[in-house]
Amino acid sequence: MSATSTVAPQPCGPRRYLHFDGTFNVIAPTFGLELGLAGALLIVDALGWRAVAGMFDRERLVTGSRG
Repeated sequence: MSATSTVAPQPCGPRRYLHFDGTFNVIAPTFGLELGLAGALLIVDALGWRAVAGMFDRERLVTGSRG
């Protein structure tokens, strides 16, 4: 073994042999896409609120009586 041989530096943390970050780079994250998704979530939230609120009878909730 010669004195000029070099050894590759080793990482200091745990080794990750199967690293997967969950992205496939299929859809580019743009500001317009973020605004569109935020708007879609807002619409779905509002529609869901209306649907759930319609399932409850306000009078029954206030008085607690059974009809």
